[in-house]
Amino acid sequence: METNILKFELTVGRALDDNTLDTITASIGIPVEANDEAVNDALKNDELVANAVGVLYDLAAYMRPQWLDGEDTGMTLEAYFGDSICQTRNGFVTMDKKGYSFNLED
Repeated sequence: METNILKFELTVGRALDDNTLDTITASIGIPVEANDEAVNDALKNDELVANAVGVLYDLAAYMRPQWLDGEDTGMTLEAYFGDSICQTRNGFVTMDKKGYSFNLED
């Protein structure tokens, strides 16, 4: 069976004091079978998405520790299969020193 890479790319952003946007993007890729069912199962996998957000949280904790303030931060999740975008979802992630929570809109 042919495989391809399913990539989750998450971007969060906050406005700085001068109204410029400060962003961080993190992505993870996993090999999946190249069929619609395997891709749909991966896109609906909440645990996989939560792990992708966890990677983003770890990056923010390292690069933007001031974002661990419990405030909602806008987030976009884009999913790619190979080179083609197959899904975009928006939502929010809330990060503090104990961890994170997130909500993606359908």
